Amino acid sequence: MGLRERPVCPYCHMDFGRVQERERHVKDVHMPRRQCPFCNVMWTRPTKIKNHLIADHADKFADGILEGFKALYGRRITEFLDAYNYLADMEGCLTR
Repeated sequence: MGLRERPVCPYCHMDFGRVQERERHVKDVHMPRRQCPFCNVMWTRPTKIKNHLIADHADKFADGILEGFKALYGRRITEFLDAYNYLADMEGCLTR
């Protein structure tokens, strides 16, 4: 029975039991962090920013937008944040 090669981080050469563990490590440790659009909180995982935005900045989103955002998960959260026009939504909140 042959031994399988363990996945290795291309940056620090740390080895992992599974590819998913290596990918999470690379994202969390070696990739640039992203910043919350409303404050200085930094994040790497979409679920972390989703929870942060709902807990700390829900008032900055229009109600319909917030409900749609709550239904997102994984890569869809990042896509939403990349495409969302914060200034237009905040102006809408101010005029209500």
